[in-house]
Amino acid sequence: MAYLDQFTIPFLGLSLGEHEYEFQITNAFFEQEGFMDSEIKSADVKVKVLLNRQETLLILNFDIEATIGVDCDRCLTNYSLPVNSQQKLIVKFDNEPYNDTDDILVLSPSTTILNLAQTLYEYLGLLLPYQRIPCEDKEDTSLCDKEVLNKLEQYSLKSTEQNDSRWEALKKIKTKE
Repeated sequence: MAYLDQFTIPFLGLSLGEHEYEFQITNAFFEQEGFMDSEIKSADVKVKVLLNRQETLLILNFDIEATIGVDCDRCLTNYSLPVNSQQKLIVKFDNEPYNDTDDILVLSPSTTILNLAQTLYEYLGLLLPYQRIPCEDKEDTSLCDKEVLNKLEQYSLKSTEQNDSRWEALKKIKTKE
C-alpha cells in the first residue's frame, strides 16, 4: 500500500448520511512525490473530515488543526507555526466536462474512491501566511538568527547607497521629468 492511499475514502458502499474520518499528516507526507517542493518543512496535522453522502453528491467539511514548520522570511530560521482552518468541498458526479472550482470537484459517475491527499496538500499550502516571521511584531527580531541579521545589515543597500554617486545621478534624472 502506498503512503498516500491512507487518505482515500471508498464511498461506493457508504449509506446516505454523515460519516466521520480522521487523518494524521506528518513529515512523511511532504516526502512523497509531488509534495516535496512544499514550503512546509515539517508538519503535525490533525484533519477531521465529516462526509455527508447524498444521492448525487458528497459534501466534505474539513477541520484542520496543525503545527507546521516553516522558514522565517527574515533570517531563514525554521520555526513552528500553529494554524487552524475549516474548509468545505462539494463533490459532484457528472459525465460532462466541467471546470473544477476551489470548492467543487466533479468526478465521473463510475468513480468509487476519493483520494484527499492533493486536496489536503492544497489546503495546507493555503494556510501559510504571506509573510512568515515568527514574531507578532514584525520589527521584533528576538527570535531571529542574530548572525544572519548581522550579515544582512552588513550587505544592505542602506550602507552603500549613501556613498554611491550613481544614486545622485539617478535622482537628477528623476527630477528633470
